[in-house]
Amino acid sequence: MSVGWTDLSAGKTQDYVLEIQFDEAEMLKAYKEVYRNTPRQNGELITEIDKENNYKVYLQVGNKKLELLHQKGQIYYDNADK
Repeated sequence: MSVGWTDLSAGKTQDYVLEIQFDEAEMLKAYKEVYRNTPRQNGELITEIDKENNYKVYLQVGNKKLELLHQKGQIYYDNADK
């Protein structure tokens, strides 16, 4: 999965991209836990990135939110359009 964003701080503009590889076993376990016996619910995959470019990823269905801890990601400068 890739997530892109633009940082407008410090008077400059910098584009970033976060590429994430998920742990398949963790994802299957998370889906079972948050969806339970109703797999047709709408869910969200949430990525939170702080100002130091640390990130967390969650799977949320309704009010059940589970952090995915075993994924691997890397943040890069995105200079594709420059």
